[in-house]
Amino acid sequence: MSRPPIIIKGLVKGNHVRKMLIRVANLWVVKEKNGLHHLEMVIQDAKGDQIHVTTRNREFKDCIEQLIENETYCLYNGDHMVNEGNFKVCLNKLKLVFNGGTTISKMEITAILPHQFKFKPNVDFLNAFSENFNSTLDVVGVLQDVVKTQTDGGGKKPCVNITLCDEAGNVIEVALWEDYGKQFMNNNNSNNSPGPTLLILTHAWFKEN
Repeated sequence: MSRPPIIIKGLVKGNHVRKMLIRVANLWVVKEKNGLHHLEMVIQDAKGDQIHVTTRNREFKDCIEQLIENETYCLYNGDHMVNEGNFKVCLNKLKLVFNGGTTISKMEITAILPHQFKFKPNVDFLNAFSENFNSTLDVVGVLQDVVKTQTDGGGKKPCVNITLCDEAGNVIEVALWEDYGKQFMNNNNSNNSPGPTLLILTHAWFKEN
């Protein structure tokens, strides 16, 4: 008899994930110091709850070929643990890890809604260190200026520093590192539109300037 799928809120200590219906809300590649890669993502269930997921580098090739951002899947087998990383992209205190027995099957699941942005005003970032602030929400702003670009080489990582302005006129500084900076510059250099450039940032890490 088939096991019923578990939901994200049903994850408790010692409860191995046997079956879960999910949507890949966000997906990105992480390059490790040894040159290998692994995938990280945020998955969401039909209740709208989310959890951070990481894969091992040995499963990187299979996972990147199978998974597509915003698509829905049936996930079998996975381990979860307390998320002790410094970079937390979800409110969930747990993190899910794909293991050697994890399998993913593409499935049309209309009950799981697409990712919905939860935009945070820029002024909240400006007050982040004087107030209780949740860093996992999304930011939207109009590109105001490209302040500085730093190319790869000489022991330095490529980086693009820009400023974003919201509709209230609040300006924040943003650093786009490595691939994010390269993607931005490629798009910005090829953009011939006379209108403003609108940027959406998700899961950005913030720190005091």
